[in-house]
Amino acid sequence: ERHELQIVLMRADADVRARFEEEARSAARLSHPAIVTVFDSGEDDAGRPYLVMECLPGTTLAGELAAGPIPATRVAAVAGSIAGALAAAHAVGVASMARPRSVFL
Repeated sequence: ERHELQIVLMRADADVRARFEEEARSAARLSHPAIVTVFDSGEDDAGRPYLVMECLPGTTLAGELAAGPIPATRVAAVAGSIAGALAAAHAVGVASMARPRSVFL
């Protein structure tokens, strides 16, 4: 099976690293159609933490909101998808904040 991947590199400072590593571990425990798949995480040769995840096509909720009003039926569908993803995350003990820039449509 082939996947398009996205590699995220972070700054190496201690505060960012600790949060990044916790989020990588949490994301790796999740399996839900509305949650991005994390394939790997680690540190590169320069000591920067990285995350390898599925590259999603489309736009974010933030992008769609910036384009103008969203029809009520679309809002309901998006809200249902977000609720399902949050329920799956909470079921395995992962607390999450669904921010418009991190919700892909």
